Amino acid sequence: MSTFAFTRNPTPFGFFDTDASFQTEADGMITFVKRKLGDDILSVELTKKQMWGCFEEAALEYGRVINEADAKSQISNVLGMPTGSGDSLTADGSTLFPRQTLEYLLRMAEPYGSTAGVGGSYNAVSGSIALVKNQQDYNIYDTLKDTAGNLIASSSNNTPRTKLKILDVYHFSPQAAYRFFDTTSAINYMNNEFSFESFTPETVFYVLPVFEDILRAGQMDISNRVRKSNYSYKIMGENIRIFPLPTADNPKSLWIKVAFAPNPLSPSIEDNTIYGVSGLYTVPYGRLSYGVSN
Repeated sequence: MSTFAFTRNPTPFGFFDTDASFQTEADGMITFVKRKLGDDILSVELTKKQMWGCFEEAALEYGRVINEADAKSQISNVLGMPTGSGDSLTADGSTLFPRQTLEYLLRMAEPYGSTAGVGGSYNAVSGSIALVKNQQDYNIYDTLKDTAGNLIASSSNNTPRTKLKILDVYHFSPQAAYRFFDTTSAINYMNNEFSFESFTPETVFYVLPVFEDILRAGQMDISNRVRKSNYSYKIMGENIRIFPLPTADNPKSLWIKVAFAPNPLSPSIEDNTIYGVSGLYTVPYGRLSYGVSN
């Protein structure tokens, strides 16, 4: 009676033909299949190669289920990794236990960082609009230019052409800050319990924590925005309207920071991980060894 090990080309693809565990169980599978189909009573007209072919398919299907389950549990860690597969246990990650990373969460958070202006994968661009006397409305797409005089909306970085996203408008009235940080003033200081006498009896100094200066800087900024409404702007579609109306013969330029709608397949920072693992179908898992998966 011929056995699996001494049969030429016993399976269609030969993935496990040299695996000792597969060879041993392949012979036992013949008895198992025939008895399941009633061979003790009825004649089962199946050849050994037919049953061994189904055994090979079952082993491959089992490995697929194992790899898919593992890939689902690790997909957030392997996204962006190089793709590929192999037969060797060291050529892929099918028998490895990847360490957890935060790359998936960091990438998910990058758009929020870009919008808030505190990071991200896409660059912001600054440009200026040359203000004209007695003109309040300006078309951002036709007038906003970089330092070289080129329209920002037509920049090569804005390909394909997209809507400009305004991040900041540098339009405010300059204010002297020393009045808010004068350390010799005893008005509205929160920590006056730290007072001590100076060399001149009519003067009192105060020890102030750093957060007090930061709070006063915020007060100054809010004061400018709320109480001094003469410097403001309003965005309407493609136009920006500035207040007050420019009246000088040679008004200054208005500086604006903008960003383009980001292209997810072409980030501003070179990132080769966009060519890596993009889903379960590209996770670099190969066939499981029958002896390991059994």
